[in-house]
Amino acid sequence: MKKFLFLFLFLALSYRDVIAAGPIIMNPGGQALSSTDSPTFAGLTLNGALVMGANSIQFTDSTLIRDAANVLALRNGVNAQQLSIYNTFTDASNYERLELLWSSNTATIRAAAAGTGTLRNLNFTPAGLASTIAIQVVGNSGNPSLYFATYARTTPTTLGRVDFGNLAANTSTSGTSINVRMRESFSPTATSTMLAESLSIEPTINYSNATPGAGSYRAINIAVTETALPTGTNYLLYAAAGAAGTTEMFSVTNAGELKFAGVSGDADTSALCKKADDTIGVCSSVVGATGLCTCG
Repeated sequence: MKKFLFLFLFLALSYRDVIAAGPIIMNPGGQALSSTDSPTFAGLTLNGALVMGANSIQFTDSTLIRDAANVLALRNGVNAQQLSIYNTFTDASNYERLELLWSSNTATIRAAAAGTGTLRNLNFTPAGLASTIAIQVVGNSGNPSLYFATYARTTPTTLGRVDFGNLAANTSTSGTSINVRMRESFSPTATSTMLAESLSIEPTINYSNATPGAGSYRAINIAVTETALPTGTNYLLYAAAGAAGTTEMFSVTNAGELKFAGVSGDADTSALCKKADDTIGVCSSVVGATGLCTCG
């Protein structure tokens, strides 16, 4: 009998692969495993299910654990964790991957690459759509571009391809509340011929049908619903100079009044006029009976 048991153990330890026709149940009693209890397999092939108990799979500095029913967690105390899903992998210095991680107390989902790898697009795609949001990172320098609604449309998007705010209530009673803020810093470090544009609106209008119909377009549309107004001055457009926007240069109030810097009153020499080059100026002489003046 002893010889039989010895032969059985010898044969079992000699095989690299363990074949299981049914479930393998690890730690079914829920007992903690010590380092001496941890088995090492050179190869493991399962034809059935691998069923684990309530405890975790523990690595040197990470733990894969069942938090609750249908909840799988990756954690290690107060240490931030990262999950990487690879597109390509040559070695630790050459890869393309998707990273889900915590970085400086910020939850982050990002595409990453190193070495010969290429930074890839990151798409969020709801059912039935080719692509709704595409985040493209260009080059290993991390120069990002953000594209919204890159798919073609055959019906009008009355709610907008990009909808900020979505009429969510903002009940703040003080301070300045900003919905969309663009703050690119244009700071050439040498002599530069760069054209700096904070906002560029470039629609293509092509009603190319033989009978295009009575449609129209608006490059910019401002439609304010004034349910209840504050007592201050309200503007449809407001352009100001200075970092704090305190020097008003051009504005249109909600009553349709147009204001220009340099036009301070209704005197004859403060009237607006049209220059020869079709720009707007201010009369430098008294406006005559026919409405003409010297346009400065």
